[in-house]
Amino acid sequence: MHYRTFARLIAFAILIPPSGTQTMAQQKLPQRQAPPSLAQKIHDFWTTDNGLPQNAVNEVIQTQDGYVWLATQEGLARFDGIQFTIFDKRTTAEFQNND
Repeated sequence: MHYRTFARLIAFAILIPPSGTQTMAQQKLPQRQAPPSLAQKIHDFWTTDNGLPQNAVNEVIQTQDGYVWLATQEGLARFDGIQFTIFDKRTTAEFQNND
């Protein structure tokens, strides 16, 4: 058998699966689920009633240790997911004002 003919037969055998099997393109892919609606998501609001020093927040960052820091005009708040720790001129001597 000629080398090119043999190479074509091998390539053909590799590309065409045996009958009864499916190629990857023919396999049924799992259905994608629609993202949850806003009503299905859990959300909370935190206010001064929950320990935030002021309801208006100027800046928010999350540090690598997981804390969320919120800057307000009434002080800096560190949030651990449950409670706030407030840093202001009453609790932190280094703060000359709360802003």
